[in-house]
Amino acid sequence: MRPSARTARLKQRVIQMRSYAIVLGLLASATALTGCKGLFSPDNYDEPGSTLTGSVTYQGQPVPVATEQVELDIWQPGFDFEENIPVYVDQDGTFTAVLFNGDYEINLRNGVGPWVDNSSRMSFTVSGSTTIEVPVTPYYTVGNANIVNSGDVVQATFTVNSVNTGREVNFVGLYVSTTQFVDRTNQVVRVERNRADIPDLNGTINLSVALPSDIRVRPGPEPRTAVFARVGIAIVGKEDMVFSEVQQIGL
Repeated sequence: MRPSARTARLKQRVIQMRSYAIVLGLLASATALTGCKGLFSPDNYDEPGSTLTGSVTYQGQPVPVATEQVELDIWQPGFDFEENIPVYVDQDGTFTAVLFNGDYEINLRNGVGPWVDNSSRMSFTVSGSTTIEVPVTPYYTVGNANIVNSGDVVQATFTVNSVNTGREVNFVGLYVSTTQFVDRTNQVVRVERNRADIPDLNGTINLSVALPSDIRVRPGPEPRTAVFARVGIAIVGKEDMVFSEVQQIGL
């Protein structure tokens, strides 16, 4: 039986109302999701505002390392999903981190750094600007480093101070850079000497390296008037070297 015109119009009206209801539902859902997004947006959280300044030290003195190669782990205990906050040690043995006020722990990473492994955590509290020291036991330190330029030949004298004899010296090196960042990667010229070529590890060691002929040339009209240098000790079985402090050397 063919439906009447009135019945057909009623069915069409029902379909239109259902479609309208679906559209309203979708709009409501979108509005709710948008509201939730705003509610849980990271912009609604305060950012950490306290500065932690620290250093890895031996006998109260920072231990110099390579630029951004040595990492420490910071933890904030008491959370169900505890996750480390990695922090790089600068070449002068210091580090900084921006944190919330609260209680934290910090530890060395096993196998990282020119010191004896010790992964035990040290507790500290951050309240505003906070300073801490993380004591380490290096295998060796650089002593009495003196670096000069003589006729465009950089010469260095230094001693190797033994702290822990658990690992042997692999080699020593002198590194020269045109910037204040100096290590085995950041350098324009270097010289290294293997342990087997050092007659007396307990005596004064001498290293020298000639500067490139164009060392005074740099971008800009003014010539370069200084370079930066330091010496380092590599340890058998450790990727990270221990260094002396960076010295600026006049040309």
